[in-house]
Amino acid sequence: MDVISSAGEGRFPSPRAMVLSLGGSPAPVIVSLNAQRPEYVCFFVSPESKTSLVNEILPKLDYRPVHYDWIETPSAENLLESCGILLRELPRLAEKWGIPLAEFAADYTGGTKTMSVALALVTIQAVGRYTYVGGVERTKGGLGVVVDGKEKMLFQANPWDALAVGARQRASLLFARGRYEAAAEEFEGVASLVSPAERGIYQGLSAMARGYAEWDRFAHSKAQGLLSQSLRTLEPLAKGSGQTAWIDLMVGVRSHVQWLRHLDEESGGPLRVADLIANAKRRGDLEARYDDAVARLYSALEMAARVGLEARHGIRASRVLREQIPVSLQEEFCGQYGKTTEDGRFFLKLPHYAAFRLLMELKDNLGSRYFVREKETKVLLDQRNSSILAHGDKPVGEKVYRDLLPLVCEVSGVSEVDLPQFPALPV
Repeated sequence: MDVISSAGEGRFPSPRAMVLSLGGSPAPVIVSLNAQRPEYVCFFVSPESKTSLVNEILPKLDYRPVHYDWIETPSAENLLESCGILLRELPRLAEKWGIPLAEFAADYTGGTKTMSVALALVTIQAVGRYTYVGGVERTKGGLGVVVDGKEKMLFQANPWDALAVGARQRASLLFARGRYEAAAEEFEGVASLVSPAERGIYQGLSAMARGYAEWDRFAHSKAQGLLSQSLRTLEPLAKGSGQTAWIDLMVGVRSHVQWLRHLDEESGGPLRVADLIANAKRRGDLEARYDDAVARLYSALEMAARVGLEARHGIRASRVLREQIPVSLQEEFCGQYGKTTEDGRFFLKLPHYAAFRLLMELKDNLGSRYFVREKETKVLLDQRNSSILAHGDKPVGEKVYRDLLPLVCEVSGVSEVDLPQFPALPV
């Protein structure tokens, strides 16, 4: 008996468990089991082939499995019934043995063609290794069954190495729609099925998708770590492939790692405003969640005022000292926004409109830009205040989002083209 592999010559490591379809000839099953020597064996049998287990197969094995069992199809020619019994009983058997299906091998040599198809269909989402016993000599002039003693054990290449392309396309589409966690889960599912040589790329893509998911939740440090992790895995593969799309992706991810590093170092500066606007843009452009998008744009406008006051004037909008307010505004602001602590200290807490008024009085360009567009801003913010996520019960429409986005960018001094844009994944 020869042992060959479509991935190269040599014997694959023994699986912990196997499921084999069993037909009229026991010889191929005996060859497969003696070649692979699994500890746990499940036979997929028909009523006719079941009788050969004890009398013809087990006595001819040159080793003793730890345990064996069988699943009997109600009809060896009925695909629906054969699939149904496998779907129901194989997971139960795997659970009883305490062995994940991913650690099973499936041999589809024996049984009817219907049984072989059923075994392949049911296990394709879980089992990553298939075997088949062919032969170098057959009866009936090469058209019949394999002659006993002339069997050849074939270890098939993992079909998921090819099927994963479809899963990768689905994951890339999910990612493009802003469903980063779902994309990561798709990549992780594929990683558990493909061959070890292919696993790294899907683990790297999963880490990348989770990195962008964390970024989308404003967990910037976690995002930076996951994106860096993905680069360590994917950059060598991308360079080795020579494919422009993958190399460009790595360049983009590396630039995002640097962007996140600067964001952490800045701790509340203009990059935070840009990040919040970009987040709002993803909500609106990718998901059509206009209420969420507008709520974030409103927060970005508030943040721009806070950042401007603190970065350029040393004033914290949430705790302004009386002497930091120009004389022209002191009486009004102290009366409207003044607070007194328990120990008698006086400070002011400014809402966003007052913060922009203070910036204007301080001759800051941010305040000037705000009041140049004050009328349009007020109309749009009034609609935001009537939204479900603010103080009203009216959903925000796309037009409010489309009008507010460029206005917030203009006032805050952030160019829309400079916002961080999550990449498109190659398929």
